Formats: sequence, C-alpha cells, structure tokens
Amino acid sequence: QHRRIGGKDPVRLEDAIMRCCLRFTSPRSGYNFHKQGSGSTAAGAILLVEVRMKVRDCMTKNVICVGEYESADVAARLMARYNLGSLPVRRFDGSLSGMVTDRDLVVRCMAADKAPGSVRVGSVMTRRLVSVPENMDVNLAARVMAREQVRRLPVTGQGGLVGFLTLADLSRVSDLSMEAGECLGEICAPVRHLD
Repeated sequence: QHRRIGGKDPVRLEDAIMRCCLRFTSPRSGYNFHKQGSGSTAAGAILLVEVRMKVRDCMTKNVICVGEYESADVAARLMARYNLGSLPVRRFDGSLSGMVTDRDLVVRCMAADKAPGSVRVGSVMTRRLVSVPENMDVNLAARVMAREQVRRLPVTGQGGLVGFLTLADLSRVSDLSMEAGECLGEICAPVRHLD
C-alpha cells in the first residue's frame, strides 16, 4: 500500500510507520521495533516489543575488592584511595563472603580499641550479603535496593562478582530517575527493625 506524503515520491505505508516509530524512540527508551513478514503489502506488520533494561546495561563494571584474610587497614586504605564507603569481600576462590563498610571499620575495629593492622577483614565485615544477578530487570534491582535500604548492590554472574549497581548508576539513566529518587527516599527513611 503506497501513500503520497507531502507531495514527495510515494512511500510504502509500512516504511512511513517505521520511520515515525524510530524517530520518537531512543536506544534507552525501553522499546524495540521488529518487522514481521515481508513484501510491499500490509502483511508486513510492525510489532512494538518492550525491552526491559538489565542490570548489566547500567552497572559499574570495575569493582575494587578486598580479601577476607587481609587486614582491616588494607581495606581502609583502599576506601580512602578510591573514595569508597564499602568494599565487597572475597574468599580465596573468588566467591563473595560479605561486605565491609567504613562503619564496620569504625564500630568493630576502632571503637573496640583494636589495631587495624592486626584485625582481619573477615572478622569485622557484614556477613549478610544482598546481591542481584546481572540479567535481572533493573527496575526490580532498584526495588531490592530500596527494600534493603542500601546504596550499592553487588552484581553476580557466572564468573562470580561482575559489577556493582549503585544509586549513582540509576540516576545516570534518564528513564530510571524516578526509581533512583524512590530508592533514595527509602534509604533515607528510618531503619526498619525486624523483631
């Protein structure tokens, strides 16, 4: 089916629809267009398919880690050098065993009057670890972040730790600015104690 548009050469209706659709979308819009069928008739239909952004599409890939048998002062120096508030803690085999935060170092090491050079990271880290898989829908990961009231989530893949999803990562994606705001609201809310 052909139509004359604006006095220009005739174009197929299918091509005109496709151009219009592509004009009003962007790579990060969350939608993808697939052509089904072929030919110059209306049988060549256009399907609108929603494509959800995955965690791997917006996560931070270069992650600084610390070993659980390293001393607490090594973790503190890494945090200071890279301006971090927490570090994932790995076992010898590369698997995750927990997270160590600046608060862990202060409360469980400094306030307990222990020398950071003689305390192992594994003894002061937080063992309860919440992580998300790299193929998870990023909107679901944002809900996990809000529910757990954390600003950073370790991201796991087949090779173990593959990245980190942070509140800053969410805020950099224009389509996720609302989710980032909701996460921040939940994180800043009073801590919910489970009795």
